Amino acid sequence: MMDVVPVRILLVDDHPVFRLGLAMLFDREPGVELVGEAAGTSDALQLAAEIAIDVALIDVVLPGEDGIELAAQLHALQPECKIMGLSMIDEPTKIAEMLHAGASGYMLKTQPIAELVAAIFTVRDGRRYLPPRISSDRIDYLLARPESPFARLTAREREVAVHLVRGNSNLDIANVLLISERTVETHRQRILKKLGAHSIVEVIGVAVRHRFHVTQ
Repeated sequence: MMDVVPVRILLVDDHPVFRLGLAMLFDREPGVELVGEAAGTSDALQLAAEIAIDVALIDVVLPGEDGIELAAQLHALQPECKIMGLSMIDEPTKIAEMLHAGASGYMLKTQPIAELVAAIFTVRDGRRYLPPRISSDRIDYLLARPESPFARLTAREREVAVHLVRGNSNLDIANVLLISERTVETHRQRILKKLGAHSIVEVIGVAVRHRFHVTQ
């Protein structure tokens, strides 16, 4: 009988203890092999450039970075690699954003390891996976909606955009988000470019048209 080739996994999560625990659990599963671990975007992309990956498990929220944007970058770097979001967040909008970025599935960290392994094989085989408690109809509805321009922003850029729409100054935003004014200005310029706006007044107009909630 021929040996079954295990699914090659890349795990991207900023919590070392979680990565270690999952690595130990995967080590007991003959059908999967953890071939790489990364705490953030840069390490993940470097690994993806060096090794072949069947399935990438990506935390949606990474410190100072965006797992959704990483999903899109990995999808472009290794089109054959299947991507699955792995998070505590069960918000349908966030799940839809992950799928829109190229992910084939989404898993909650609260689910049992057996379900995670089954989900890995599901996406490896080209099928979509969603947690049992998440409505597929709701996700399909969100995916079918015209994309909001704000979906093009990273998580940090959306945070800055919320404050800009509220009318906060660069200094105010820097103090709230604990970053420098220069960093705020960099995000501000990127937001204007991605939204196709030339001023904060135009950004506010885009926010109103697309119902971008400044309370998020």
